[in-house]
Order: sequence, then C-alpha cells, then structure tokens
Amino acid sequence: MRLRSADNRVVERKLGEVGVEIEGYRLSSTPVIFGDEDVCLLDSVTMKELSLAPDVVKKKLVPVEALLM
Repeated sequence: MRLRSADNRVVERKLGEVGVEIEGYRLSSTPVIFGDEDVCLLDSVTMKELSLAPDVVKKKLVPVEALLM
C-alpha cells in the first residue's frame, strides 16, 4: 500500500489484520499497517472499535460510550 507521510514522503507498507488486547479490551481483528519494527502506533479505528479514548491528562486510555447510529 502506498501512503503519504506527514512530511510529504510517499512510502510503501504492507497492510494486514491483527488481534489486539489492551488493558483487558479485546478485538479478534483490526487493520494494521506494518512499518518499522520498533514503532507501534494505536490508530483511531482500533480505539473506536474498542470504545476507548485517550485521557491526555492521565496519559492513558479510558472507556467511552459508543454511539449507536
């Protein structure tokens, strides 16, 4: 997959799916873009699927109510 970075570079990365567990919250499958081995980023898709949001003061993820739309 071709992606454009924040500094306007175009990079090629592999796309896949992975199961995750974060502080007891689990997903059997969520999208993942494979990049550098020592870099892990949690994206908004995964946080939304887990109904978690960042608490910037406490620097941790907290549960939030999901929207039924």
